[in-house]
Amino acid sequence: HAVILSCGGHVFDSGLGPMICRLIEQRIITGMALTGAAMEQDVEIALSGTTVTARESELTNGSYCITEETGCLINDAINFGALENWNIGKSIGERLQHSEFEHLDHSVIATACRYGVPLSVHPAIGADAFALHPAAHGESLGAASMVDFRLLAGMMAQSSHGVVINIASSVVMPRVLLQAVDAARNLGKTIEGLTSAVIDPAA
Repeated sequence: HAVILSCGGHVFDSGLGPMICRLIEQRIITGMALTGAAMEQDVEIALSGTTVTARESELTNGSYCITEETGCLINDAINFGALENWNIGKSIGERLQHSEFEHLDHSVIATACRYGVPLSVHPAIGADAFALHPAAHGESLGAASMVDFRLLAGMMAQSSHGVVINIASSVVMPRVLLQAVDAARNLGKTIEGLTSAVIDPAA
């Protein structure tokens, strides 16, 4: 049965990425969906082994949560992947897989790519810092995001009698998951016996 895990950024801030990697390696998780913030923090872990903590002082100089290395890698990967009709998850995963970063074994995206586990990313333009980087192109981001949503809808279409667990996203992922289920049913797919859980204090 399908076991789909969706995550917001605090999952990675809390250091749970390596545990999720092990669940992917054990073939327990069959699909994943991340917010843009979660994806960005996973890339930071791959790059440096930790996430970037925003400082209040950065609000005064326009650098809040923005890092050159992370933004450049993410947007370069998305821009290239869009030309290949890849989703964001595959674009980032392939870029990480072909890198020599020291912490790839702690990256959920890299691990999912390595084990062939489908992973979609659902950004919120204006809220996710990587979209403010000079290398960001709305056309590429939009095209790749559409492929991500179709991938998630496909996962949900095959989720009957499975489990969907949403952690640390009280707004974006619950809505995206509901829309993905609706899209699958709109195309005539039957989804029944699905167990879902939202684990978030704000939900």
